[in-house]
Amino acid sequence: MIKTSFQSHHLVRLRLLFCAALLLFGVFPNRAQESNVLSAWEYMQVYQSERANGNLRVAVENLLNAKKAIDEACRHEKTSLKSKTWKRKLDVYLLLLTDTSKELMPYKAEALQGILEAAQKARTVEPGKIFEEKDLNLKQQLVANIFFKAGFEAFERKLYDAAFQSFEQCYNLKKALNVEDTVSLTNMFLSAYNAKKADKALEIGLRLKSMGAADPAMYRTLSNLYLERGDTAQGLQVVREARSKFPNKPEFITEELNFYLITKNNAMASKTLEEAIRAFANDPQMLKLLYFNSGVIYAQAGDREKAMAAYRKSIEYDPNYYAAYNNLAAFFVDDGNELIKQANNLPLNETKKYEELKQKAREKYLEAAVLLEKAYQLKPDDKLKNTLRDIFIKIGDEAKVQQYSR
Repeated sequence: MIKTSFQSHHLVRLRLLFCAALLLFGVFPNRAQESNVLSAWEYMQVYQSERANGNLRVAVENLLNAKKAIDEACRHEKTSLKSKTWKRKLDVYLLLLTDTSKELMPYKAEALQGILEAAQKARTVEPGKIFEEKDLNLKQQLVANIFFKAGFEAFERKLYDAAFQSFEQCYNLKKALNVEDTVSLTNMFLSAYNAKKADKALEIGLRLKSMGAADPAMYRTLSNLYLERGDTAQGLQVVREARSKFPNKPEFITEELNFYLITKNNAMASKTLEEAIRAFANDPQMLKLLYFNSGVIYAQAGDREKAMAAYRKSIEYDPNYYAAYNNLAAFFVDDGNELIKQANNLPLNETKKYEELKQKAREKYLEAAVLLEKAYQLKPDDKLKNTLRDIFIKIGDEAKVQQYSR
C-alpha cells in the first residue's frame, strides 16, 4: 500500500510538472516576441548612441539587428496585432531610410514600403488604441515630406509615373492624419497630365475644381484635356467657369474666343472679343494682352490681316511690348521669303520680273528689320541678333550685317 501510495504521489507530481511545462511552452513564444519588440528598441538606442560617437560600423550592425528583431515580431500572430509593434517598425525603418551609410543602401526600397505598411497598421490593428500617437503623427508627416521631395525630384527628371506615385503616397499619408493635401493632389494632376494619363488627370482635376482648389492654370489644362478629346462643349464650359471665377484673367476670354474659332463660330468669336475689349476699356495693360492674345489666335486661324491689326493695337497700348514686335515682324519675314521663293522659281529669261520680286522682298525684310531692331533694343539676345544679321544679308546692308555680327 505504501508503495502504491508512493507511486500515486509521484504520478500526480509528474502530471503537475507536465502541465507546467505545457504552460511555459505556450506562453514563451509570446514573451519572446514581446522581447523582440523591446530588443528592437534597445538596438535603436545603441545605434543612435554609436552613430553620434562616430562608430558607424557598430551603429549599422545594431540597426540591422533592430530590423531583424522587429521583423520577427511583425510576423508573429500575436505581436503583429499590437500597435506598439508596428510603431516600432516605423521607427526602425525610418532610420533605415534616412541613414546615408552605403551598407544600408540595399534596404532603402524595402524600408520605404515597410514604413507605409507600418504607419497604416499602427493605427488599425488595435481598435481604439494607437501607440505613441503624437510621435507617430510627427513621423508620418516626415515620411510624407520625404515622398513629396521624391515626387518633386522625379517630376524634374520627367519621370512622371514615378512622380505621380510619390505624390499619391504623400497625399495618402496626410489623408490618414486628416489633412486634405491639395498641393500633393495638384501635383498628382500635373504628373498624370504629363504622363499622358488623360483620364486620371481629368478625374483629379475635376475633383480639385469641385473642392474650389483649382487655379487658373488647372482650368486651362482641363479645357485642353476636353479639347484633346474633341469635347468642345465641355471644354467651353470649363473656360466659361474660369471666366466667372477669375474675371481679371484675360487669357480665359481669348481661350473662349479660341473655342469659337475652332468650331468656326465666327459670330461668337467676334462678340467675345468685343465683349472683352469693352470690359477692359480703361485698362491699357489688359487691352495690350487682349489684343496680343487675339493676334495669336487669329494667326493660328490663318487670318493674317486681323492678326497683324491686333498686334499693332497691342503695340499702341504698349510701345515697349517685345513679343508684339517679334510676332508682327514674323509676317513680313514670311512675306519676304515667299517672294524670294517665287523669284527663284521664275524662268531664267524673266529677269525683270525676278528683280521686281527681289525688290519687293527687300521691302518686306526692311519692314521686319525695323520691328526686330526695336525688339532687340528692348531685349537683346543672341538668337534675335543672328536673325537680324541674316535679314540684313538678304537686304544687302553690309554695315548692318557687320553691326549684328559682332
